[in-house]
Amino acid sequence: MNGALYTSTLALTEQLLSETYDADVRLNVTEAPRPDGERHLVLRCELTQKPDDAPDAVIVKRAQQQESGPQVDGFRPSDMLLNEWASLEFLGALDTETAFAPKFICGDIDATLIVTEEIPNVGSLADPLLGDNSDNAEEALISFARLLGDMHATTAGKSQGFDQVRSTIGINGLEFGEYRRLIVANLNSALDQLELSPSQGFHSEIEQVLDSMTSPGPFQSFVHGDPCPDNVLMTGSGIRLIDFENAGFRHSLVDGVYGRMMFPSCWCANRIPDSLVSYMEIAYRAELVKGCPDATDDLSFHRAIVEASAFWVIMNLGWHLEGVIANDSEWGAATVRQRIMARLAAFANMSEQHEHLPALAVCARSLLHRLDARWPAESREFPLYPAFR
Repeated sequence: MNGALYTSTLALTEQLLSETYDADVRLNVTEAPRPDGERHLVLRCELTQKPDDAPDAVIVKRAQQQESGPQVDGFRPSDMLLNEWASLEFLGALDTETAFAPKFICGDIDATLIVTEEIPNVGSLADPLLGDNSDNAEEALISFARLLGDMHATTAGKSQGFDQVRSTIGINGLEFGEYRRLIVANLNSALDQLELSPSQGFHSEIEQVLDSMTSPGPFQSFVHGDPCPDNVLMTGSGIRLIDFENAGFRHSLVDGVYGRMMFPSCWCANRIPDSLVSYMEIAYRAELVKGCPDATDDLSFHRAIVEASAFWVIMNLGWHLEGVIANDSEWGAATVRQRIMARLAAFANMSEQHEHLPALAVCARSLLHRLDARWPAESREFPLYPAFR
C-alpha cells in the first residue's frame, strides 16, 4: 500500500468534510483499502467527530495510478473517477423521488478524490443470484430491470444537464473513438486467425451498431454502462447503483440488455432462464416508455434489443476472443469461452427472430460452428446462476 497516498487522502478528506459541513470532522478508517494495483484507493471511514447533519460513515475514492501507467479500457483512472463525480452530481440533482445512486458529498478535482455517503448494511444483487432461493433471485432481477428503466426514462432528454456538470468539473467525458478502433481491430485479427471471412455487409453493420450506441436518437438516456451484480446494492428502501465510472448519455439498451447478454462486463456472469429474461425486459420496458415513447413500438424496441446485444457481442469478442483461441481462461463465475459461446448464440437468436443485422447473425453462426469444432464440449455449457439450478 502507498502509505503517503493513504495518509494524504485521509487528511484531505477530513479537510473537505470540515469545509462542507462548516465544522470539525475527524475520521477513522474502518475498512482496509484495496490492494496495490487497483486503479483507485477506496476507504470506508466512520466520522468520529462531526456535526449532527453529517452522515455516520462515508466512502472515499481516489485515483492512485499514475497517468502514464496502465489504463482501463483505454481511459485514465482519473478521467473515470471524475466521470463518476459528474454522474453522481447529475443524478442527485434530478427532480425524482427515486434515489438511483449514493449521495455525492464533496470532492477535490486536483487530487482526483470523491466522497459519497455510505449505503449501510446492504448486500448486492450477486447475493441472491449466487444463493439458493430462485424466488428471491427472480424478484431481485425484475426490481433491477425496473430501476434501470426508471433511470433511463427519468434522464431521457436531459443530456445538457450532465454536460453542464462535467463542464463545471472540467472534463469532456470519455472519448470512445480510439477504443472503438482497437476493439474492431482485435475482432478482425481473431477472425483472421480462425480463417473466418465475414459475409458482405459485416463491417457496415458493425459500424451501424457502434454508431447507434453513441448516437441513438430517441433511445438516448443516461446509462450506467457497467451494472454488474456487485454494482447493484439491495437496500431496504430500494436498489442503488454504484461505480459510475463508465456512465454517460448513450443508448438506453446498453444497460437494458444486461440480463439477456448475461452481464457482459462482469466477473459474476452466469445464465438467466429465458422466461425470466423476458419478464425483466417487460418490467424494464414498462418504465422506459414513460420517458421514451418510441419504446412502445414493437419494431423499434426489438431492433434496439438486437443492436444492443450485437454491441456487447462485438465488445466481448474484441476484449477476449483472440486471447482464448488456443487456451481458455477462468474469470469469476465462468470461463471466457463459455461467455463467448453463450452470447454469440443469444445474439444470433434475437437477430434471426427479428430479422435485423443479418450479416452479423451469419458471422455469429459461422463463428459458433468454427469454435464448436475447435473447443471442447464444456465451452458450450454456460451454467445458470446457482439460484436457478
